[in-house]
Amino acid sequence: RTLLTIGIASALLVACTKASGRYDVPERQPVELRSYLEGRCNVAKAANQQLLLELSAPWCSDCQKLADLKVAEPLKSALSRWTVAEVNVRDFDRHVELLEAFDVDAIATWVVISPSSCSTPPAQWPAVARRTVEPASGWLSSTKELVRWLGSMAR
Repeated sequence: RTLLTIGIASALLVACTKASGRYDVPERQPVELRSYLEGRCNVAKAANQQLLLELSAPWCSDCQKLADLKVAEPLKSALSRWTVAEVNVRDFDRHVELLEAFDVDAIATWVVISPSSCSTPPAQWPAVARRTVEPASGWLSSTKELVRWLGSMAR
C-alpha cells in the first residue's frame, strides 16, 4: 500500500512538472546569442513578422509565471503568430548591450523589434514597443491584456 501511494505521488509529480511551463531559457555566450538572434530575425523576416524579444531570468518569479501562461490558451495561440527570441540575462549581468539598447530596467520585458537587416548587431535593431510583463504581481499582465497588447503590435 505504501509503495502504491509513493507510486501515485511520483506519477502526479511528474504530470504536474510536465504540465508546467517551467523556465528553461538557456544561458548563451555572446557569440551564441548573436547567432541565435540572427536566426530568429531571419525566421521573422521570412514570415513577414516582427520579432518579439523576451528578456528574462531564471530567478524572476514573473518569468516563471509567464512560462506557465505561455503554454496555456489564449496566450499560446497569440504567441504562435509571432517569432519569439528568448534571452536569459541571468542577474542583469548577461547581454548588457541588449538591456541598455532597449532600455530594460525590469525583468521580464518584451520588446517588439522590426529589424531592416538581420546582419546588423541586435542592439541596433529598431524597437517598436517595449513592455514589462509582471504576471506574478498581477500588475500590467493579465493574460487577456497580454493577448490584446500582442494583437495591437502585430502587423
